[in-house]
Amino acid sequence: MIRLRLFPQGLHEVKSFAAVSMFAVEDFPFQGRLGAIDRLLENEASRLVQQGKLSGVWESQAMLASKGRLAPEYVLFAGVGSLEDLTLTQLYRRAKEIFARMMKTSAKNLSLQVSGFAQLPGGFAPVATEIMNGAIRGVIGNPWDVDILVCEPDDENYDELIALSEQIAFSSVKNRELSLEVCI
Repeated sequence: MIRLRLFPQGLHEVKSFAAVSMFAVEDFPFQGRLGAIDRLLENEASRLVQQGKLSGVWESQAMLASKGRLAPEYVLFAGVGSLEDLTLTQLYRRAKEIFARMMKTSAKNLSLQVSGFAQLPGGFAPVATEIMNGAIRGVIGNPWDVDILVCEPDDENYDELIALSEQIAFSSVKNRELSLEVCI
């Protein structure tokens, strides 16, 4: 069973094994949600970027222990490539691969935020849809139950996220192993 759970809170506020923070090459220096998470981690991710050990290129990743500074136990900073070359299809495939890799850690609950790539065609809705679909497809087929915790503190985006999630959860027979929970 895959449980898609929606939270009207920031990524750093929702308890999970790992918060998945996808970012592009152009997102450094970190600002907004990534900057807030990095500051809570005492700029550990920024130091890794400055040392050349982390970048926004595809497959560049760093898993950092939160040490109680955030609700998730770990934060995975995962590069998705350059915004110039990134498409919605690539974003879907990369989210799928990132979540499939996280299943190798036997993670049972992973959090993510689907906003942050608004410059891609169509804005929030198609980006959120592709990221959520990729995350779901990445965890399908595991022998354990998995919670995907989608965080969105923006009220306007949260209402739209609920509608999108309902479409994803109830759109096809393939998703029957998927449940949806909306936290208010």
